[in-house]
Amino acid sequence: MRVKPDYVGKAVPLSGIVLAGGRSERLGRSKPLVKVGGRMLLERAASVLRPLCGELILALRPELGGEIAAAGAALGMRVVGDAEGYGGPLAGLQAGLSSARHPLGLALAVDHPFVSASLLGFLISEAHLGSGELRAVVPEVGGKLQPTLAVYPSGPWGRRSGECLAGGERSPTAMIKEAIAISRPAVVTISEDQIAGRDPEMLSFLDVDTLEDLERARRMACNIG
Repeated sequence: MRVKPDYVGKAVPLSGIVLAGGRSERLGRSKPLVKVGGRMLLERAASVLRPLCGELILALRPELGGEIAAAGAALGMRVVGDAEGYGGPLAGLQAGLSSARHPLGLALAVDHPFVSASLLGFLISEAHLGSGELRAVVPEVGGKLQPTLAVYPSGPWGRRSGECLAGGERSPTAMIKEAIAISRPAVVTISEDQIAGRDPEMLSFLDVDTLEDLERARRMACNIG
């Protein structure tokens, strides 16, 4: 799997964090275990992250253990639970970042079946400042931030997400907007023009929320793989 050349040689290792704690209410079945193109969504996420990351973390709500946790373990993933009493993607992000063993965390929601490895390589490269410091890199598509397909310095953003949760915030988008407003922790957004050079059809941001989405993804997988 080829990644963007300017990522090659970066010294900072990554933790890949798969966010799989959603309730799947509209889909009516467990998203991580649903198959697209003959592979579980969880397997597809692990496959695109593995060449880029030194470890893979599966962030789950504690009550979702069982079959999903076992599938993650079989894929070589370390399973971590969201903080008890919290919910939503911010809780999964906090759980993953706070348990990451590497300075950068590459977060990916499990319901994105067609993520571009080239785009991920670009996001990683943009996390490295010339001074050697690291910053979060968050795509913006259709005027909306995409915090569940993004790169975060593990320490600063693990702490910040924990602070937001403790304050009652559940939205990673709100957390990022606040960081942009106060310039802390460091974050940069990536435009659609920048994304288009690596993923012209924006397939990385296609998600599977409903049965209609699932059927569409399965039809697409016949051509994409």
